[in-house]
Amino acid sequence: QPSVCGIQCGDGRRAASELCDDGNNFAGDGCSPDCAPEPGYECLGGTLTAPSECRPLCGDGLEVFGEECDDGNLDSRDGCAYLCDVEDMYYCSRAPHPGLNFSNISLALGSACQRTCGNGFVDEGEECDDGVVPDPLAIMNPLPAGDGPSSPYAPACKNCRAALGSVCGDGRRSNTSKVREECDDGNTRPGDGCDSLCQVEWGWSCQQTPHYVLPITGDACSTVCGDGIVVPGHEECDDGNAAGNDGCSERCIVEPFWYCRNSTSAGSLAGPSSCVETRPPKLFHAAFDATYARVVLGFDRDVAPLDPAAPDLAEFDCGVLFHPSSTMPQLGQGPACRFFSLRGATLLLGNDPTLRPNDVLDILPGVLRSRAFATAAAPAHAVRVNPANTGALKPRAVVIGPELVSPCVDAVFLDSAYSR
Repeated sequence: QPSVCGIQCGDGRRAASELCDDGNNFAGDGCSPDCAPEPGYECLGGTLTAPSECRPLCGDGLEVFGEECDDGNLDSRDGCAYLCDVEDMYYCSRAPHPGLNFSNISLALGSACQRTCGNGFVDEGEECDDGVVPDPLAIMNPLPAGDGPSSPYAPACKNCRAALGSVCGDGRRSNTSKVREECDDGNTRPGDGCDSLCQVEWGWSCQQTPHYVLPITGDACSTVCGDGIVVPGHEECDDGNAAGNDGCSERCIVEPFWYCRNSTSAGSLAGPSSCVETRPPKLFHAAFDATYARVVLGFDRDVAPLDPAAPDLAEFDCGVLFHPSSTMPQLGQGPACRFFSLRGATLLLGNDPTLRPNDVLDILPGVLRSRAFATAAAPAHAVRVNPANTGALKPRAVVIGPELVSPCVDAVFLDSAYSR
């Protein structure tokens, strides 16, 4: 099989067909999961040996993470400076975030700045106003507009806006902290997609929530089904694809009649899953041979030995497979059953059988199991016996075992993978 090569977005190697590649598949950091610059950002550089660098595009009227404001221009002394920082004594409303349109966001493009910040009152449009620099660790919901001076327990306030990303776990990502936050889900608990250092955990994806909508909810994190990483407690399996009917479903749930084994023990990250089918075989065909003294049986899957005590023997007790009252009496006295392949067997009728064409063979439940992985057994089912392919009855020799027979002899040769 020849190799199949393709471009992998997120590997930090920008190919000619990629507009950017910053080395990850996260959204909201400038380069989209499809390796295209996101609105509000510009992405520079990127080669086959180096990733792209993306940064907020100041002056476009869209506020993204890393910007305190964006009034649609690069002028200073109007409240929003040329680097998109809010100037002292100004309050600037939050500009629209690309791709989002909430009713409490002004439809006008860009931040609206006003010189009311610092009077100690939460004026219309302001999120907070202490008149002093508050404790940055006191992160709570701001006071509603017009309620007077901000509480000493109000959120960290900068330029009359709740400080963004002042600490990990406050529900707001920060691009300016010592360790760049890849996520912030409003807590510092590991195991929920965003760890205690606000880094996205393996096997998860975190989607940013609007940082200007109150109350602050934090990122929404979910496991990534199809990445080949099994997250215990959230995924039963992950075989590295999002397709179904291969043991692990598109929702990373083990499908019926399949068993999936992960590469590491439960309780830690595992994967990719290796799945094998456990669907039990069923008898799907039965027909008399030309002698009408024997019935040839066909199964839809490889059958496990019916006698666990003698797994290498082809012979098996017919009473193990067939119903004792509806089928066994029809087979006569002393019927003999034998596998001649993993999916085929013969039923040699005993003395005085009553089985006729179009009669039904009833298979007992819990007997037939897959030879490859015998964890599930077939339920009870029935198959109608077909007449022989030829209408002419003629005797036919039956050869069992290693006997020397002329190739011209019209005979049935019984051999088996079960046999020694």
